[in-house]
Amino acid sequence: MKSICLLLCCIFLLAAPVLLCAQDTSGTNEQLWPELDAYYRINNQYRIVAKISGTRQKNSDYSDGSFSLFGDYFTKARYLHEATGMDSTSVYALWLRAGYMYSASPPSSKDPFREHTLVGMANNRFYFLWKLMGTLRNRLDIRFTDGDVKFRYRPRFMLERDMHTAYLTFTAYVYAEYFFNLGQGELNRLRICGGAELKVTRILSFETYWFHQFGNKPEVQKVNAIGVSLKAYLKSKKVTN
Repeated sequence: MKSICLLLCCIFLLAAPVLLCAQDTSGTNEQLWPELDAYYRINNQYRIVAKISGTRQKNSDYSDGSFSLFGDYFTKARYLHEATGMDSTSVYALWLRAGYMYSASPPSSKDPFREHTLVGMANNRFYFLWKLMGTLRNRLDIRFTDGDVKFRYRPRFMLERDMHTAYLTFTAYVYAEYFFNLGQGELNRLRICGGAELKVTRILSFETYWFHQFGNKPEVQKVNAIGVSLKAYLKSKKVTN
């Protein structure tokens, strides 16, 4: 399994520059992405996740928001180490997620929209040198917009590492993600991101990141965004790790 994941990651990373060269990078849309996340561990294998997020566009009245509710399942296979970051589920080599996301813009928007999305994803984790953890995520979105059903596949590869100082505990990460819109190739896009999640208290963390989306004219704009997120990690007494 590890060798297959490494091969897929290498293919994805080698393909990214080719996909990037095909993108148009003229013009930039600057945005702010605030978010609130709550994680509740029911037991060692199941977790519920709720997210509220928004988008605010600089020098524009445009904004939108979304609400998501997911269920996570963690396989019994795990790495032989203790989780050191805020998210204690990092000990699991494979975990699955399924859920629902509702997105909408205000009714007063120039081009209002409403979208219901069913989400399914599988995440494979493995370790590189220097304690770097790699995660290969395969995500499928089934989107319902204005009576239409659309399918979108979103592979993503992330590298992250837990860091410690005398006063701080945080996790730094980078990732690359590509959007394949089935039947709508003109909407395909490549995204890169780098950020860090900082431990604030035993159950709270603050995450901030810089995000860039490469343009794919004329349908997909070039985007630079700053994201900020407050996360709460809660768990029942049934959790033993």
